[in-house]
Amino acid sequence: LICLPETTLRILGVRPNIEDKEHACKHLWLGRVWQLRALGLQRYRRTVLARQSPLTWQERSSIDQAMQDPKARALMLKMQKVWRGAVLRKTASLAGVFGELDFHMAPYAGAVLFMHGSGGMTYNNVRYARKLASMGYLVIAPDSMAGGEYRHRDVAGLITSTQKTPYWDDLGLYTSAAEGEFAYNTKSEAVVKDPEKFKKLYENVFRLRSSEMNWILSRFTSQMKVRGVFIMGQSEGAMTVARFDDRKYGAMIRGRIISAFSVEYCYFTPSREAAMYGGNTEVATLNIIGDDDQFFGPNDSVAKQVDAKKGMGGWGADTITGNGFRQMKQQRLRRGLVAVLEGAKHDASETHDNFLRDLLRAFMASPHECHRIVDQWKPDKYLMSKVTVVELDESMGGARLLIKVGKQDFAPTMHYGKEILQRQVFAIRQKHEKNSRKSITGAAKRLSTSPVPRLGLNGNGAVDHYRRLDHYGTTGGTISPSSFASSGRLASGIAGGGEFQLTLQKAGNYGFKVQHDYGQGVLIVEWVDLRGPLGIWNLQNPTKALREGDAIIAVNHVRDNPDLMFEELKKTTSVGLLARHSQSHAWQHC
Repeated sequence: LICLPETTLRILGVRPNIEDKEHACKHLWLGRVWQLRALGLQRYRRTVLARQSPLTWQERSSIDQAMQDPKARALMLKMQKVWRGAVLRKTASLAGVFGELDFHMAPYAGAVLFMHGSGGMTYNNVRYARKLASMGYLVIAPDSMAGGEYRHRDVAGLITSTQKTPYWDDLGLYTSAAEGEFAYNTKSEAVVKDPEKFKKLYENVFRLRSSEMNWILSRFTSQMKVRGVFIMGQSEGAMTVARFDDRKYGAMIRGRIISAFSVEYCYFTPSREAAMYGGNTEVATLNIIGDDDQFFGPNDSVAKQVDAKKGMGGWGADTITGNGFRQMKQQRLRRGLVAVLEGAKHDASETHDNFLRDLLRAFMASPHECHRIVDQWKPDKYLMSKVTVVELDESMGGARLLIKVGKQDFAPTMHYGKEILQRQVFAIRQKHEKNSRKSITGAAKRLSTSPVPRLGLNGNGAVDHYRRLDHYGTTGGTISPSSFASSGRLASGIAGGGEFQLTLQKAGNYGFKVQHDYGQGVLIVEWVDLRGPLGIWNLQNPTKALREGDAIIAVNHVRDNPDLMFEELKKTTSVGLLARHSQSHAWQHC
């Protein structure tokens, strides 16, 4: 199976038949090599053969006459067989399918040899292919289910350009369930009951899948090898990638990605040697796994259950960590990154789909800098808020990093571009909160050094209000506490029930609409922009949230006059408000 990025489709003359979740229109192509070859033959017939002139009767007569000679006829038939054999060998190879791409400067970012899980190319396996192809990578996935005596699934026909291919559904690449000697569905009870059977099964599966990897890697075109290849696997495929000996391919292997497998001695590895990284330790390695993985996680997974029954047929490490970091350190991989996703199960895309895009993009852009990925993400405040460095091992000249990734605040179904916008809003909120804290702290410091005596009304409430008025006043000077105290307004306002203070900084506007209430001498909040300064304040300060229907009693030093209060809101860039709950009325813009 292959998944082609958008840039290659025009060169190969193929119409897209699937889309990533980011796109409303189809822009990728997913299918089998023989299907792509058949489409290429159709294109050749349409663009080349159809334009050729048919033989004239004179040419046909000349050929027929020449074929009357037995020696000439035997020679021509022999040439025909040689030619047909050469064409068949060429079209049957990856070079024959992708050779045309070699003559273009940058038709794709690189190639990914993707090894699917035990169920075949389904669900999250296809989602990985879509992600990678959208990033510009040419994805090649040997389908272990498409034939052979050991396991088999009937395959469906070509996905058409008009067929619906939703991102979160199975594309229906198969029309039957898996069957055969190597078809399995692991349950801890069955493993413990017959350990030798399952050890032999898992070892034979590894041998089968590793032979698939060798077959593909040895048949890449020269330019594909020059551009470099990432080897990646999910679950059973990840086990194969982890154990695969890639040393003979040298610098052609740019990195390995192991998803949903813990790379440790557990039920899926028949021996301790099988639990080791089998390839070149110089190759940068990324291990992605959820801490709630049902098969390899550290909490009540199949690996944990089998390990707990060592005296009754089970096997495994002394401690199941649920990730490959310990083995990375033991084997001293030169560059390694392990990302443990909080709350993620065997299919991490169900909780961390957009984070996986960030992770894959960063790792594949610079595999040997993967231990610095946290530094790379510093400009993204949201990512930084979700990532915790657990351990950095820099012994023996290498660098191996273990990070914990928190639960995501945005739905995995959200388009990546939309999430980036939400992250920018998150960064603005953080900056606003930080600036607000600085402003309040600065005002408090100035008040503490001021010769004006502090107010002692109702605890610290009046003092706090005075500090904010002092800081956010727009008259250029401080406000006399005695003027408030003598009128009794500040004292009574603070003491009243349901009243509260807040501070805002203008970002174009304050993000709410008000109406003048001349009877009460206040402004009534009629509408709040959730993305504006007031909306952000409300999210950060739910106990002091100013919402629709609430009354603004004072704006900086101005109160009792709705017109002057409104003008104060319009002309200031920062404001301190005293408010209480009230009725809502018609509105004006602030």
